[in-house]
Amino acid sequence: NAIRRVAFYTTFNDWHKATSKMKELESTWGQAKPTMESVGILGKITTTHSIIKQMKDAVDAENKPSVKTSVNNLNESMAYIRDYYRGK
Repeated sequence: NAIRRVAFYTTFNDWHKATSKMKELESTWGQAKPTMESVGILGKITTTHSIIKQMKDAVDAENKPSVKTSVNNLNESMAYIRDYYRGK
């Protein structure tokens, strides 16, 4: 949901709210990341962390195309992580 909120406010060029929602996304990820780290998925967790950092930089720079790319990449990465843990 946090990813969608950032994307929504970015679409409407509301960079102040997008920045606020990006902080929420970082906080949520920061809390969830340590519990998800395991040998089988560590590479994808690292990739996801990197995408979130890139997305934050794009929001800070008010770069809508870069945010959109980050959202797409982040959704793919999160889908992989969900699928990995779905079988556990």
